[in-house]
Amino acid sequence: MTEDPPPVGTTVHLEVDLKTSRLDSTVTVLAKGQVERIESTGLVGPLGGFAASTRRMRLEKPEPSTE
Repeated sequence: MTEDPPPVGTTVHLEVDLKTSRLDSTVTVLAKGQVERIESTGLVGPLGGFAASTRRMRLEKPEPSTE
């Protein structure tokens, strides 16, 4: 959800952290894509979202913390 989605055609960098159920580990998905469409949610206010397309994604597993 965003109050100010990027315009169609804009290049965006996406980073999503996914926590897995296996050993409480995390995987990060990194991608660079282009905004294809913008949608409103129909909720009160200007909230909405956007769709982006990408050719490839990179998965990273963060190094374990030493704490």
